[in-house]
Amino acid sequence: MRVLTAVGTTALVVVLAIHLLALGAERAARDPQAAPELRVAAAKRAVRLEPFNPRFEVTLAIALAEQDLAAGRVDEAYFTLLPLSTTVRGDEQFRDTYRRAVALKWTVDARKAHQQHAREKAGGALDPEDVER
Repeated sequence: MRVLTAVGTTALVVVLAIHLLALGAERAARDPQAAPELRVAAAKRAVRLEPFNPRFEVTLAIALAEQDLAAGRVDEAYFTLLPLSTTVRGDEQFRDTYRRAVALKWTVDARKAHQQHAREKAGGALDPEDVER
């Protein structure tokens, strides 16, 4: 009986330690002062420590999207956040990052459409090399 209690207590301590490490990694991933690469690494560490916790997956998506936005990869940032946009509620950092990605995507898409129209020939025809992908 004492062995089972000792094993149970040890397991509880290990689970608690892993959870605390994951929370620390999440806190580092949400630090706006940290470099984007460090934030992504911290978010990935939190997901590895607790892969079943959806909160850490949201933190990883935010970190990846912010890294993409910082690198000018607007489409990648937008499509990283889009699947979570209907399920995440109450996370201000997610909301702000998603709104920024949507606003930038609208601007980029409008610019692409404007440039595409400028390439049109008579009757709206486009050469294959002029098609924006």
